[in-house]
Amino acid sequence: MVIAEAPPRRVSGRSKRAACHTPRLRKLSPNQEATIRRLAATKSLRELAADFGVSHETIRTVQRRELPTLTEMR
Repeated sequence: MVIAEAPPRRVSGRSKRAACHTPRLRKLSPNQEATIRRLAATKSLRELAADFGVSHETIRTVQRRELPTLTEMR
């Protein structure tokens, strides 16, 4: 006995990517991320973003991923 059928899944965001079906593509390669970490001390987020063609939020995410968590430090 079926009570109600599930509604079709809606796509999310501007890209209209079905969030539950398609994984996100990497914006930066691991080599690019390593370069960003090296240059982070000498350039601003927005300068790095312009150099790599991504948003400053992407650069910030790359920098945050580098930092160890408190559980890793213990």
